[in-house]
Amino acid sequence: MNGHIPFSAMLAFVSILMSALTGCKDIALSNENSANESTVLGQDINHQYSKSLEFENDFRAYVKAYLGESFNYFSFLRPLNELQIAQQFSFFPQYHKVFRSCNVGSKTDSWCCACAKCLFAYTILSPFLPPEKLQEYFGTNILDEEKLKDCLRALLGLEEVKPFECVGTVEEMNVALALLVERYPESKHFSLVAYRLSLPSAE
Repeated sequence: MNGHIPFSAMLAFVSILMSALTGCKDIALSNENSANESTVLGQDINHQYSKSLEFENDFRAYVKAYLGESFNYFSFLRPLNELQIAQQFSFFPQYHKVFRSCNVGSKTDSWCCACAKCLFAYTILSPFLPPEKLQEYFGTNILDEEKLKDCLRALLGLEEVKPFECVGTVEEMNVALALLVERYPESKHFSLVAYRLSLPSAE
């Protein structure tokens, strides 16, 4: 009932203020290319417009028109997708035990292992980290959680609406699972991976 607070848009305006106060003209964000995919299939609706390239361009135009041309607001990770970022992140093991991307577990600094964000984060990292390591970091093998089948379907684009969460694209989910099976053949026995493999390729 609270609605969604456009935190990234608020941050954009605050960062412009800080830029003016400190004289640092470059404002680097970390929104990736995957944030541009529509959340409602067949429609141009993104669950968080303020993270999209459209907002970035709109905001830059607004700043130039009304606040001045000395500011440089941009997303450093925009050329990359979530899968590419996950691959790069896999090279930094010192952070694997401490990073989080779960709204449910944010107050307890944990993974709830039962939401779309946890399932997505686990899946895109799965081709790049050994299954036993990934299970250690999350506390369980999320890809073996049968109860998340409906969530998986939504992330795979098999439902009308993707989860209204900061998750990557349908294509990234499918590619990540394909890479996982290729690199770790034993993963075919994980319940969610087995379910994906059982689906007709055209579905």
